Amino acid sequence: MKVFSFLMVFVTLAGAFAAGQWTKLTSQNFEMYTTTGAKSGRDAILYFETVRSFFLSIAPMRLPSTQRVRIVGFDSAKEFEPYSTGSDVASFSFSDGSRDYVVIGKLNSEAYPGAVYHYVNLLLSHSPIEYPLWFRIGMGELYSSLKPAAGKVQVGALNESYVQLLKGGKLLDLETLTTADLQSPVYRDSKKSRVLYAESWALTHMLQLSDPYRPKYPQFMRALISGADAAVAFQQAYGKTLDRVQAELEAYLRGDWFKVAYFDAKLEKASENPQIQPASAVETGLVLASLLRQPEKKKDADSLLAKLAQENPASWEVAEARAYLERSDRPQEARGYFAQAVQLGATNSRLFYDYARLLHQAGEPEEVLAALLARALALDPEYIEAHRWLAIIRYSQRNYRETVAHIRALGDMGPADAAQLYPVLAYSHVELGQMDEALEAARRARPYAKTPAEVDAIEQLLRYASGNSGAKRRTPAGGAEPQEAEEISKEDEPSLAPARTDLESGGRPRLNRRPGNGSLREETDRQTSKESATATVAGTLLQLDCLGEPGMRLTIMTGAKRTPLLISDPTAVLITQSANEEFDFMCGPQEALSVVIEYEPAENRELGTVGIIRSIEVN
Repeated sequence: MKVFSFLMVFVTLAGAFAAGQWTKLTSQNFEMYTTTGAKSGRDAILYFETVRSFFLSIAPMRLPSTQRVRIVGFDSAKEFEPYSTGSDVASFSFSDGSRDYVVIGKLNSEAYPGAVYHYVNLLLSHSPIEYPLWFRIGMGELYSSLKPAAGKVQVGALNESYVQLLKGGKLLDLETLTTADLQSPVYRDSKKSRVLYAESWALTHMLQLSDPYRPKYPQFMRALISGADAAVAFQQAYGKTLDRVQAELEAYLRGDWFKVAYFDAKLEKASENPQIQPASAVETGLVLASLLRQPEKKKDADSLLAKLAQENPASWEVAEARAYLERSDRPQEARGYFAQAVQLGATNSRLFYDYARLLHQAGEPEEVLAALLARALALDPEYIEAHRWLAIIRYSQRNYRETVAHIRALGDMGPADAAQLYPVLAYSHVELGQMDEALEAARRARPYAKTPAEVDAIEQLLRYASGNSGAKRRTPAGGAEPQEAEEISKEDEPSLAPARTDLESGGRPRLNRRPGNGSLREETDRQTSKESATATVAGTLLQLDCLGEPGMRLTIMTGAKRTPLLISDPTAVLITQSANEEFDFMCGPQEALSVVIEYEPAENRELGTVGIIRSIEVN
């Protein structure tokens, strides 16, 4: 049976490569490959351009820098079968790392609603905001009904099956609905999930299109984006409890006041006339290989790409596709393919960024990563992720000017980025002597400070910046101007906490050293604690955060891993060094010196530390 399946894939692929069978269409934001012909393809790509333009006009978000979204539309179920994710699947979407895909089993207007649902969820997945499940489902379901109509867009057509389902059964209480996630029983149970989808659609429809809720919907969204749960967001925007909203939702479903809305929709000039041309065998092969992404079909994809590479040895696109295919399971092979693609002249900015991430996981030095990120930004100056990574690295290397430039390039930030980067921005302005800018950044950082230590650090910064607002630029601590620097990343990208400076005293506090001039190993041999109660780790210094009352958090790099450790009592830490000159730790980014640290294992979840430091040897 497995042999039959394998052969069927290649029989299908052989047919797919037939001359003239695949058409390629390119618009401003999409790239389509289809076997249905130019007219159907043009109708579909313009429809998706309209959806995108309208959706971003009513839910403005800054999309990440990626390639065009790729739409693949088949002409029949038979063509679609080798790539389908299930017997009852009409369309699906995914990201292969390089770009987003929307795949349609039979390309016609009847398939648009399901495909649009998947596309809207792709858009939401790229937002820096982690939207709740009900909101993602509701937005996808609501806008899947979108229809162009004489220069306008119609939104909100009634979903009769959902209305009948909700009228005929008990709704989920809004507490359950608005807190559900992918692991919740209501999502994992097939019957309850049907109600979850229907009720998410109805709630979103009421919020966005009904007269009582529509006017204050922007306030509701601002509360949701700030991280508030639904109960708080409803109270802040509408002054209503979940129970009250629930009652009004049930009345909305019983009534006859469902509305559709019409909005102006204008395409960008560049999107009105997509380019249409026959797809080459290489282009078609790369598309079909990407669709063979399921684990059980990976061998088929690998064989197809190997054949394409043999026939097209100078194609960086083939090397790129092989890199993404191997990235998860065989990172070493993926690095080789990424390097080959770069050597062959790759022009995909995302490739350089992902190659840097893979090299970061392998422990490559920051200089190598920085060169790749610089090339990514040269290809796409608005590449959000590359700016974010470079901002963190430049800060760790005390290049405060470039830190500020990269953070400014990010524009509006979601809660996660704001919590990390506004303090970094504030401290960078302090180091540059730009107190007015530091004060503004600190004010922006204040709502995101959660732990007592974070709140205390931001309050100190606010007091310091307020007291020095309008002051002339000063020389940063240490007497030297900020130096040049480099970068770091986001999923596996280590996050970097900003330096905690003792701002009230006007200087950066030092970690006092206990007397001692023997080696660390000699000194620790004389300690009274048992061997089993301590552990030793070697690495390079990265960051010392002054946290106020809890003490200090020293982070070191051990290979590609960060190890954060607590200094609860600086006077109790033995510091020794092999060199003769004096050395003191100051709060903030550290010179990348080699250290050996003995610590007592003790996890502190609030501070994120794994142990308490007893002694440090600086090599």
